[in-house]
Amino acid sequence: MKAIAFSDTHMLFPKVDGAKYMFYAGDYESGLNTPEESTAIATLFLSWYRKQAGQYKVFVPGNHDMMFWQDPIGFRKLCESNNIYLLDNEIVNLDGLRVFGSPYFYTCRANPTLRLDFPQPGAFDVMVTHVPPKGILDFAQGKMDNIGSQELRDYVQGSKPKLHFFGHCHEGHNSLSSPFYNVALRSRNNKKALANKPLSLEISHVISK
Repeated sequence: MKAIAFSDTHMLFPKVDGAKYMFYAGDYESGLNTPEESTAIATLFLSWYRKQAGQYKVFVPGNHDMMFWQDPIGFRKLCESNNIYLLDNEIVNLDGLRVFGSPYFYTCRANPTLRLDFPQPGAFDVMVTHVPPKGILDFAQGKMDNIGSQELRDYVQGSKPKLHFFGHCHEGHNSLSSPFYNVALRSRNNKKALANKPLSLEISHVISK
């Protein structure tokens, strides 16, 4: 059973292969936009995402995705109208695949308060967050530092998720080793280019059903 995972497209639209499950780990938006602009950008992105060849499409917001942070109720309605599963610190069961998604576990200008609401270990099969765990595919060359979440690192070390998709750190794109996958696509240096392709992988082995 095939899955596609990607994130950090920042106003660009990649070519995406078909898959039963699609996971987007945040940051379709870029820069500083007005609320009206952010709504228009969100509408454009979610309409594009809906048209991709996937049966189940999951979305977890990133720090740049301002409509979610400014109008979470309106953003959820927009996701629902496009048949997209918004995971705002919640678990959804998609044909036997239990997915937990959260945009939190770190602070940003739109989310100044650290929120740590972790599900019980074993409650899900796939984890999708925007931010990486501290020290896992999160080294930002520009800051010369690891920009992931220590609290998230502590949690995944104890809970051992079967798969964990995230982005945020563009230069961290890669797989350290399963279950951790940084699926950020945008180039760190070229704002008009995607440096990577969406990740495609077989996930039949992680389904609880």
